[in-house]
Amino acid sequence: MIPSVMFASRNAGKRSEIARLLTGVIPDVRMLDGAAPDVAETGETFFDNALLKARSAFSVYRMPSLADDSGLTVDALNGDPGVRSARYAGPNASDEDRVRTLLDAMRGFGHARRYAQFRCTLVLMLSDSLYASFEGIVHGRIMDSPRGKNGFGYDPIFVPNGYTRTFAEIEADEKNYLSHRGMAVLKCRRFLTRLQG
Repeated sequence: MIPSVMFASRNAGKRSEIARLLTGVIPDVRMLDGAAPDVAETGETFFDNALLKARSAFSVYRMPSLADDSGLTVDALNGDPGVRSARYAGPNASDEDRVRTLLDAMRGFGHARRYAQFRCTLVLMLSDSLYASFEGIVHGRIMDSPRGKNGFGYDPIFVPNGYTRTFAEIEADEKNYLSHRGMAVLKCRRFLTRLQG
């Protein structure tokens, strides 16, 4: 059994979400401390960035390390904001700034041009050279204006297919299993269950 995994992030909310989804498989999900350097997300894909972060964490802590990179891709914007989702409105922008910048870029777009996906790639580093990757994708559309108070980032303007509520209007427990990150973590959970079975 893998008793502990290092989650390559300082985001306590993400760590808690992943720990809940891995309950019963990984007893201890840890989070980066001051020993870990910040890793520049210089990759061209979500996979590239997740691998950079997982490798860095493994090299520092010498234990299985898990990292994710995720973002929103909009079909009519040629996949933007994509890997730049967090930096889309500038380096120090707030979630509200990023949402406003995206809505401005989509002003005048009709329903047929509002298709988008939330994507997440998760990399589990098991040794210096051995890793596994998992992807989660949620298809949906972008709303004209924000709705809801839950979640973060672009959640208030994204409605997943089959729903009328935005991610920010869906309760956390439901969203954890519906979300792109939740999908990727559940694939990782199945992999770990087989690995340890």
